[in-house]
Amino acid sequence: MISIANSAFESFSDILAAGEDTGTDWVLTIEDDTTLRLVGVNESNLAANDFWLA
Repeated sequence: MISIANSAFESFSDILAAGEDTGTDWVLTIEDDTTLRLVGVNESNLAANDFWLA
């Protein structure tokens, strides 16, 4: 589970909208200078219960 605290994301849909598949990885842009790369994971592998919004 990935915990995302104090962010502008209010839903799983918001998270998906801010991310993109890059080759075999998925990259979430949290802020202009902050990203989270999930190596070997594509968007189709993600589910709402993979994230906890605090």
